[in-house]
Order: sequence, then C-alpha cells, then structure tokens
Amino acid sequence: VKLWDIPANGVYQNMTLPRKVLQGHSRRVNLIEWHPTARDLLVSAAYDYKVMVWDVSVCDSVLRNPVCVISVHTELVLSMSFNNDGSSLATTSLDKKIRVMDPRTGRLIQVSSSKLHRANKVVFIGDQNMLFSTGSSPWNQRQITLWDPGDLSEPLSEEEVDGGAGVLFPFYDPDTHMLYLAGK
Repeated sequence: VKLWDIPANGVYQNMTLPRKVLQGHSRRVNLIEWHPTARDLLVSAAYDYKVMVWDVSVCDSVLRNPVCVISVHTELVLSMSFNNDGSSLATTSLDKKIRVMDPRTGRLIQVSSSKLHRANKVVFIGDQNMLFSTGSSPWNQRQITLWDPGDLSEPLSEEEVDGGAGVLFPFYDPDTHMLYLAGK
C-alpha cells in the first residue's frame, strides 16, 4: 500500500514519491478502508487472505509491522466495513460468509451460517447497529439482507431483488442516513 499527499490546489506535476509505503502482505492488496474515528488507522486486505491494521502516524516512510494481522479468512476478502465507532469490522469473502471481528485484537466475533444468502458485499448501517449485505440466493436471485451483527445465525430481513447476474454494491451515507445500491 502506498500513501500519497495530495496538494491543496490539486496535482499539477507527476508525483513519484509516496509519503508512506506499507509492506506486509505477501500478495496484491485489493481493499483498503480508513478507520471511522481513529486518526491514521488504515485496514488493508489482500490476495494472501489476510486483513492488516496499520498505524500510519509512525514516522517511518516504510512500515513493515502492522498493528494487527487478522488471519480468519480462507478465501479472498471481497468487502470490508467498519461500524460507526470502529470497534467492529465486517467482511465478506469468496466463501460467501459474513464475518464480524474486533479490529484491535483480530478476534472473530460472529460468522454467518445462513444457507439461503451467499453474501458478496457488506456495509454497516451507521448508528443503527445493523449490517446490510448484498448477495445471491441458492437459486441465483440477487438479494439484499439486513443482519444483527451480534447474531449472524439468521437474517433480520431478506428480499430478492431480481435475477440479474451482476454484483450489487451497497453505499451508506451516514450524513443523510441513505443507503444506495449500485449495479448493472
């Protein structure tokens, strides 16, 4: 992962030197997410199936030691989302399960066990303490599902959307309390 300082007036020349380089993953990084409340905390996920928490306030220009390495996935992580205060991190992976973990310790809190929803993307719904996921049913119908992050054994609500083949991407705007879905 490379971090860059973007000048206040925008980029007017080629930027060749990053401010920080985070080296810890053994394979390509596919996701990053900033912590919602703690300054300078970044989470990255990669093709090595690991999620790493980084403190980018450290003075070194090259960081090799993440704050926490979370090794609970056996497949590629597809999406990540922090809850409102950053005390929980939800992920989905190629095994179609939702996992909720403590990003400070890497301890796994919950894993979904529903056979009727194969999750692709997940997002925490602001201060409602709920998870929203998109995915598909066993009959390949696109679904949207609402979960209690403290109990992922059964969804709170589940709706089939359509028979489309594309992934639905959820985006939650905490300022307007609106949830947007994007997809083909």
